[in-house]
Amino acid sequence: MGLKIVNQGYGILASGITSGATSIPLQSGHGARFGALAAGEFLFCTLINAANQLEVIKVTNIAGDNLTVTRGEDGTTAIAFSAGDRIEDRPCRAAMLEFLLKSDFGSYADTLGLVPTTGDVQLTFKVVAKPTWVMMDDGTIGSTASGASTRANADTEPLFTLLWNNIINTWCPVSSGRGANAAADFAANKTITLPKALGRALAVGGAGAGLTARALGQNLGAESVAAGNSGGFTLTIAEIPAHTHSLDWTSTAVAAGSGGNSTLLNAGATGSTGGGGSHAHTTPAHDLMQPTSFLNVMIKL
Repeated sequence: MGLKIVNQGYGILASGITSGATSIPLQSGHGARFGALAAGEFLFCTLINAANQLEVIKVTNIAGDNLTVTRGEDGTTAIAFSAGDRIEDRPCRAAMLEFLLKSDFGSYADTLGLVPTTGDVQLTFKVVAKPTWVMMDDGTIGSTASGASTRANADTEPLFTLLWNNIINTWCPVSSGRGANAAADFAANKTITLPKALGRALAVGGAGAGLTARALGQNLGAESVAAGNSGGFTLTIAEIPAHTHSLDWTSTAVAAGSGGNSTLLNAGATGSTGGGGSHAHTTPAHDLMQPTSFLNVMIKL
């Protein structure tokens, strides 16, 4: 059930209608040209007057030659029409979207994964998200009154709920902590943080064979390895590549060691007779980033 399309369906208004009228009388026999509507079916039709002004309407019931309608559909404005004006079942944007997204074709397309649904992610060079999508900008989403940084609107609730249910608070924190459930937190005007994406490579969550298990939405890693790196990584002695040093021994002495052994001492080094002194050096940062190209990411609400 849903959208119905009638090939070459048209009719003539039997009398004029105001901009607020929800019943349209057609000339005798013209109602039959649009067929019958079963429960839940509807038509998108266009009213056209003598001045070629148009209004898209939604026909929800056909009783003989009288049509029950909703006015000003598909971005058009309800206006008055006169007897003799025409009504046609012609293509319009609303009908095409209904067909693509909600008809049997839409269900088939959805089964094939052709129609994006809540939580789907898309790579793009666009800098503004498509309608019903938001950019993954490491910001927050929530209700209209939430003050969310990425989008504060009622239409974010499906994505809010999906993230709340599928990703733990560590990776998608909820402002002031999680409550009983997603619906309660959304109603309380809390925000949830989108999974981090900016400047990061995207990987697949789960437990791959022989690999460390990664939680959905988890983020980790660092761009380089060095002492004091913000990622907390430092090369251990065992990880430092084999290397040599050129040292300038400006003054040496030979001291008798136990058992007749002798030891060279660096005159400027710290230590005691028989020791080798100390030598400190730093290791430069090691770049860990693979060859990378950067795009934007958007996610479906």
